[in-house]
Amino acid sequence: MNKKTILLCGFLLVLLLIPLSVANPIEWHNIPKTGKDAGEIFQLRCEIKSDETTNYTITLNPGDQFSVIDGNLSMTKEIPVNATRTFIFDMKIVEDLEDGKHPIPFKAYKEGVQFKTGNIYVRAGQQTPGFEFILLLSAVILGLILFRKNK
Repeated sequence: MNKKTILLCGFLLVLLLIPLSVANPIEWHNIPKTGKDAGEIFQLRCEIKSDETTNYTITLNPGDQFSVIDGNLSMTKEIPVNATRTFIFDMKIVEDLEDGKHPIPFKAYKEGVQFKTGNIYVRAGQQTPGFEFILLLSAVILGLILFRKNK
């Protein structure tokens, strides 16, 4: 491989990793997959890696489509510095869903002060390839074309 190909592959890798670089504390979650019928149950998991020993809280707003089985929309845990804890919410689909990703808004707090807000997506029914998959596939194809051109 020549320098241009290596540089291009490195640039595409950086583009893929940019969403992963966030300030401390770090929060991430899974994207659960479920059916799309009312009554189906799934687990929603959020993880927080602390930047100091204190209480961290995740609060969900499941809207009309989902509900938390035990009714607790919020969960608080004390997390030691540089440790990771998983917040697990047992969820249920309340009304039938369409195929695709459905957002569940959340807020994350550190000792009562909000540090993150966003959506956790639930994949329901049949899925089409996501943006990240298409970007990765494009990068691989482009790399192969450039590699063959240089031979």
